[in-house]
Amino acid sequence: MEELRSTEILDKEIQSDARKKAEKILSNAQAESKELLDGVETRLQIAQYEKKAKNEQKLLSVQRDLDSSLPLEKQRFLVSYIQSSIDGSMNDYFCSLSEAETLSLFTKELSKYQDKIGSSKVRAFVYGLDSKETKKELEKSVKVLSVEETEFNKILPEKDFSLSKKRGIILETEDRKIRLRLTLSEIVSQLEEKYREELYETLFDGGIN
Repeated sequence: MEELRSTEILDKEIQSDARKKAEKILSNAQAESKELLDGVETRLQIAQYEKKAKNEQKLLSVQRDLDSSLPLEKQRFLVSYIQSSIDGSMNDYFCSLSEAETLSLFTKELSKYQDKIGSSKVRAFVYGLDSKETKKELEKSVKVLSVEETEFNKILPEKDFSLSKKRGIILETEDRKIRLRLTLSEIVSQLEEKYREELYETLFDGGIN
């Protein structure tokens, strides 16, 4: 009986020892696994950081190349963009005017040259406007010999300023010594020349990125 009890005790000791060893191995394995996973996550973070830094460096390099090799092109593009934006705003405004409003605008312009015309009779060449209505409006200010319909840029060369509605009156005195351009393109030209800085400030709030 004693031998049996001794054998049972030995078996229990062996099992206990084996369990302890197994627990230790499992604990070590879990620790190593955690360390490995932590290492993988760290390496991934490092790799992502390095990749991001490399991409940013490439972008900076491209930007430096552009800044050094394309300054004139960039400047031209900026100037062109600002000009087209101003022209577009002018177009929106003047094309929103009715024909009567446009004629009224032209007669106001005409009043600036009343002293030069004096009592001279004038011929009128009109485009984009009704000739009868134009004659009625002009006769409030000058003596009209005739009103002839024409086309934009035919009588006098003009810049179109991207205006989608071409409207204008070319006045010529009877002796042909004086010619006046009462046109939307002429008005836009004068406005842009005189108020370019104000137009830029209004459109871009003083700056452009």
